[in-house]
Parts: sequence; structure tokens; C-alpha cells
Amino acid sequence: TTFKGAIDDLDFVIQTVENCGYSSDRYYIHCDATLSGLTLPFIKHAKKITFKKPIESISISGHKFLGCPMPCGIQITRKSYVSTLSKIEYIASIDTTICGSRNGLTPIFLWLCQVSQEKKITWNQRVGNAAAEARLQMA
Repeated sequence: TTFKGAIDDLDFVIQTVENCGYSSDRYYIHCDATLSGLTLPFIKHAKKITFKKPIESISISGHKFLGCPMPCGIQITRKSYVSTLSKIEYIASIDTTICGSRNGLTPIFLWLCQVSQEKKITWNQRVGNAAAEARLQMA
């Protein structure tokens, strides 16, 4: 969920879809990792989200855990899908810019947040501190 960070079992989802008779070219799995996407790689026993599995895209938030001062996120999509999305009808052209018609300042803030956090504390420490605080709040 948006507020509690539920994490679906990706392997179970994939297996269920395949058990229903769908081949990987007949479904599209998007992993919404906006809340926990930046923490999972640093949690020892967490299942990893990886493009080695038949997922097509993943999104993470820049403001929820990283602390970017404005709402932002990153969407990572398989190249085969990106090429089909690059044709912009309303300008009758191919989008060749990094951020399309979106605000170009937000990626700079996102990068600055990441760089400033690296100087203060490692990501392993940051995730560990957040987990410890969550356990304290639950006690």
C-alpha cells in the first residue's frame, strides 16, 4: 500500500500468471517500488526486484526516502518498450531529450539529494536507521 509499503511476492505473481497459461509476451508487469524501492537492496533478506525476472518496468520515488524537496520519481523500462513510447503525437516528432517536456530541474535536485546523502551516511546505515526507528515506533 502507499502508506504501509506492502511488497507483493513477485515470484508468486509471475508463477500465477504463467499458471493461467500466459506467456511472457502476453503480460506486462510493472513494479511500483516508490515507497521501498530504495531500501530493498540494503535489506539483507529482502527479495530483490530485478530485470532478470520477466518484469517490464519499475518506478521509485525520489522524495519519499531520498528526501528530494519536490515530488519526483524515476521510471526504468525495458528498452523494447521505450522505443515504442518515444514518438510524441502532439509535436509529430520523436522525443530525443532526457526528460521530454518535463521539468529539467527536478533531476538535478534528485541527484543533489543522493550526493549529499552519500556524504553524510552510507545507504546501508540509512536503511538500518530507518528500520530501527520503525521497530521503536511499533514497540
